[in-house]
Order: sequence, then C-alpha cells, then structure tokens
Amino acid sequence: MKKNLIITGIAAGLLAASPMARANLYVVDSSANDMSSAQTSSMPSTVGGPVPLTVSWEVNFNSTSLVYTYNYEVTDPANEGDTVDSFNVGAISTFITGGNYNFLSPNGPTWDFVINPGQTSSDLYFTSLTAPILGTGNSSDSSPPSPWSTYPNGNPIPVPGTVPDGGMTMVMLGGAFCVLGAIRRKLA
Repeated sequence: MKKNLIITGIAAGLLAASPMARANLYVVDSSANDMSSAQTSSMPSTVGGPVPLTVSWEVNFNSTSLVYTYNYEVTDPANEGDTVDSFNVGAISTFITGGNYNFLSPNGPTWDFVINPGQTSSDLYFTSLTAPILGTGNSSDSSPPSPWSTYPNGNPIPVPGTVPDGGMTMVMLGGAFCVLGAIRRKLA
C-alpha cells in the first residue's frame, strides 16, 4: 500500500512538472530554440511616438534539463525613423541561469545592439529554471520617440515567474518523502 502511494506521489509530481499540465499556452516543449513558434507583442513609445516596435518571443522548455529558454527578437519598423540600441526584460535576475545578454541587473537582463529602421535584432535569449508569467520589455535609444515599452499600452511578454514552478516543488517533496520513508524503515 505504501509503495503504491509513493509511486502515485512521484507520478503526480512528474505530471505537474510537465509543461502540458500548465495553463500557460506560450511554452513550447522543445530544446530547439529556433523561434519557429514565435508570437509577437507590440511595444509602443511611452512618449507618444507614432509607430510601435515589435517583439517576437518564444519560450522553450527542455524536459530533459528542466530549463526554460526565453527568446526575443526586436524589430524596428521601416517607417519608424529612429535607431534602437537596447532591450531589457523585467525579470528578477536571481532566477536567470545564463544567456547572451550584455548586462544583468537585479531587475533583469539588458542587451545592447543597434538596429536601424526596417531591421530586426539577432536572437536575444536567456535561460531560467522558473516557468513564465507575463511581464514587461523595454527598448531605448538616445532620442524620442524612445523609450518604448510593452507596459502600459503594449502587449506583455513572457518573463520568468518569481517562484519556482509548482511541479518542481511536487517532485522535490515527493523525493523528500521517499528519503524520509527510507530513513524511517532503516531506523525501525
């Protein structure tokens, strides 16, 4: 009976850890970070510029390593008329485990680049152990219509959540209960 409960607990934890069990529909269960399932968000000027930038984004979950890869590409529309030289994501840096960003502040990663009107940045990415929630992205340069932001008038983008994934918590609890049961049997 106890063996069945332990196996059921572990199975429930693994199911909860599966990205298919989550309500967020913007996670791709894949280790290929190729932007093939990218979605797009609007990033309007916060000072009233006429044309918003766009951010293409995709979150990939690698079920082997249990790591999320957050991918972004910033596009400066041809009729926008100004260069863009940075992009940052509002994410707590303690949950970021790597990436190709230039700078990591306590408020998230920043990438420095220059894209002219009609161009798209290279793939901007970072990795995290936490599942996505919707948050903010910002771009800037040295003159108006900068800065641009997904908040308050644009569309939010996925950023790492502020707590570890609930499925991972279940797996860790299941493992802890197994260890405690083994210790208890050894002491009895």
